[in-house]
Amino acid sequence: MAARESSAEMVVNMSQLQNTSVAPSFRNLQHRLANQIFDWAHVGALHLNAPPFFENVRALIAKTVSDQNTIFLPWGDGDAVIPLVAAEDCARVAAALLTAPDAPDQKRYELVGETPTVNEIVGILSAVLNRPIRYVNIPDERWIQAVQDRVNRHALEHLSSLWRFFRTSGIRKGESGFRTSEAIERLTGAAPQTLEQFFRLNLESFVGSRPSA
Repeated sequence: MAARESSAEMVVNMSQLQNTSVAPSFRNLQHRLANQIFDWAHVGALHLNAPPFFENVRALIAKTVSDQNTIFLPWGDGDAVIPLVAAEDCARVAAALLTAPDAPDQKRYELVGETPTVNEIVGILSAVLNRPIRYVNIPDERWIQAVQDRVNRHALEHLSSLWRFFRTSGIRKGESGFRTSEAIERLTGAAPQTLEQFFRLNLESFVGSRPSA
């Protein structure tokens, strides 16, 4: 209604990645329905379908990396693929679409910036921080107990289901959409930010109260 009342010609909808036949979580299913409602409304909706942000990873691991050089997450074995993207890249794509001289024909854009495995995430962070970082796979229940005071219930249910999906789906790098999208560079003229670049730009997040060397 707001789009129609303002005579909007285009609505850029920030949504979740939907490139698997099974919705990874109930919240993901809600996003799929919301996307369809936008389409039914005929308000010129363009959908940006993104996986978890680099910023999500930073928020979840910064404290334990800073205090204990350890990542505690229920991500299963080190070979599980965790598709990610920089929030900045999603914003750049949205800006490019909103300022384009002509309305694009494509209505949905998968925005996957990188598809590292758990072991690769740990290795990248270790190299950036120049100190060994350890990954510890923990049960879902223990992770929920650890973060429930700082993550709202809705997001907690979504993330728990998402981690379970990533570690049990059996999808490997390059399969079923778990590959880097070309849309980011095509629409913005710049390659997507890498996880290494993001970690280097956010070094202070992983230092915290640790004594300097």
